[in-house]
Amino acid sequence: MSSSAVQSPLAQALRRAGIGGLPLEIWVAIANGWSAEGPRISATDAKEFARAHPEVVRSYETADGTRYDRQTGIGPRTVGESMAISAEWATATSSAGRETNIALELVALLKKPSPDRGVADFLRRNLPEQCAEETGKAVEALRAHAGSPEIDSLLGRALIKRARLVSPSDQVDLLREAMSLFQSHDDLAAVAEIRAKLAAALEESGDPHAAVVELERVQTEYRSLAPENEFYGRAIGVALLNLGRLYGVTGRRREAKQVTKAAIAEFRWGAAGDRHTLANLCRAKEQLSRLRWRR
Repeated sequence: MSSSAVQSPLAQALRRAGIGGLPLEIWVAIANGWSAEGPRISATDAKEFARAHPEVVRSYETADGTRYDRQTGIGPRTVGESMAISAEWATATSSAGRETNIALELVALLKKPSPDRGVADFLRRNLPEQCAEETGKAVEALRAHAGSPEIDSLLGRALIKRARLVSPSDQVDLLREAMSLFQSHDDLAAVAEIRAKLAAALEESGDPHAAVVELERVQTEYRSLAPENEFYGRAIGVALLNLGRLYGVTGRRREAKQVTKAAIAEFRWGAAGDRHTLANLCRAKEQLSRLRWRR
């Protein structure tokens, strides 16, 4: 096997993706992102590369279309040859700019519908994380495609993931934008979960009063969602516990005690056999004790 085959963008795209198999469009997009400075790689180029280098590329058929994967079989190679191949695979590394270029190539696929369902599945699973990482430039490209429920969901998830990587004040802006996207499509569960993150970001950025406002809404939203999903029923207690703490921080001790007592009632209801709920019950009791003794 030639070193140039292993070092080609098409081979490195498979290496970067790991084991699992890529649809043709995804493979080509990642390869073009990997080698943004070089000539564009076409689907025909990729197919010819796979035919010419079976020692690098494994292809197989699925119900949705052909998948391309990194060749991992040893075949007739000696141990020494296999070790040399592994060393060659490991020589190329990615970078922030390269990962951003890959994200931009993947975003471009959103406007090129594919009959292969694997393309949409891959984008749904991977695009938000890919856009959020590194420079964040790809988030801007994703914004340019916004407007449909599917793409707005991708953008919203990318903004949430991007918020983990920036300052608390920037988190607030990104989370508010994400919440607005999900509100526009009446995804109440996503709105409630983002609002809880927003409350935490507001507190961390030094605005506990604004955090209180958001947490008050969160616990109300959780109650409306609880009849259809028990997860939100369990989350009500956590929201009340945090709200009680913030009431205390902002000087509203009477409300802090009332809300913390409500949290204790929620946790007692679900504590049997659930160590996480039991731990939250202990935290709520400790919080109430501190509020009673604080002057």
